[in-house]
Amino acid sequence: MTYRDQLNHRFGQAIRDAVLKDVSQDRSTGRRMDRSIGRSMGPGKLRRSVMLLSLLIVSTPFCVAALGLALIVVHHETVVAIGAGVLLVAVGYYLRTPKHKNTKATLRRPDAPKVFGVLDDICAQMNAPRIDGVHVLAEVNAYMAEYSKTERILGIGAPLWLALEPAERVALLAHEIGHLINHDPARGRLSYAALGTLARWHDLSHPPMLIDGATNSRFYFEDRGLIDRVFGFLCGTAIAALSRGFETLMFADSQRAEYLADLAAASVAGTAAKTELLRKLILSPLAEDALTQTYFDGSKHIAVFDKMARAIADPIPEKANALNAEAMMSLHRIDSTHPPTRYRLDVAAAAGHPAPALDAAQMDWAGMDQELSAFFQRMERALLSEIIVQ
Repeated sequence: MTYRDQLNHRFGQAIRDAVLKDVSQDRSTGRRMDRSIGRSMGPGKLRRSVMLLSLLIVSTPFCVAALGLALIVVHHETVVAIGAGVLLVAVGYYLRTPKHKNTKATLRRPDAPKVFGVLDDICAQMNAPRIDGVHVLAEVNAYMAEYSKTERILGIGAPLWLALEPAERVALLAHEIGHLINHDPARGRLSYAALGTLARWHDLSHPPMLIDGATNSRFYFEDRGLIDRVFGFLCGTAIAALSRGFETLMFADSQRAEYLADLAAASVAGTAAKTELLRKLILSPLAEDALTQTYFDGSKHIAVFDKMARAIADPIPEKANALNAEAMMSLHRIDSTHPPTRYRLDVAAAAGHPAPALDAAQMDWAGMDQELSAFFQRMERALLSEIIVQ
């Protein structure tokens, strides 16, 4: 293990230990675990640092444009100054925060009223804002994304959904909704805007990348002079260092948010359901293996999502044991939004066994599956079209 890996691991352990300490203090005082635990534990120093740095980064385009306008106003009699001012305004406009738009096919409330009914029940239990749409994914994954103040989208992987038992599905939904109440920076609009602005700064300090039609390879078109190259190198290095530092802080805070979302999900669906969900996520590579081994020539439909789901729900013991052993050996990395699953299991276990806030057995899962089936089939056809044998 390198020294950097050791620092990564220690930093990650400190994040986990801080959450475990908070949970232990809550239990020692006899306080029942709060379903809005993401709020009750407070933002922490990491969150405040990420938010402050995000605001500073997002403000840089306005500062550059304001400097250009000031230069034009103060030195309006000088052509060179006006030209420099216009250039700075143009740079500020280029660096402006990119808009985060929802461009994917989205399920809305009229499409799946039963699904949204369950989402509303979970949001009510967690004191979270309501979900506005659902994305269907062709992978073993789930996510929460905020596109605007009025559009919160939850992504559900069809193979994962089909592999889960009812209580585990509630845990999955509650976990993703938990990111709304703990304001995970990796899913927030402010951090997205900061990352976009840093990417624009990076592009501005590097020569344009072109594609060689003859070799179909990318290359940098470098026609700058020595001074421009030195200036670009210094700026690029500073921006890269700032980006790396910002991402490290953001990922570290996002890992804390993952732990808090796990705790919130355990309080809604039960610790056993949350634990089993995490154990099935460890087996997600088996679903990818099932997909890569699928032969499809277009002659008849293949239920590939069911095949991927079975690989997780009813795995080959030898492969499952190997993945579990690998997961138990994984170490913290601060270049990832998720902490190792084995530490997430530790945190979930530390919560004890609170009574589930919602009874999954009372929910109409057959009706929800029926509502989702058309969207699952559409996504399945799109996936099969990518692997068809020509």
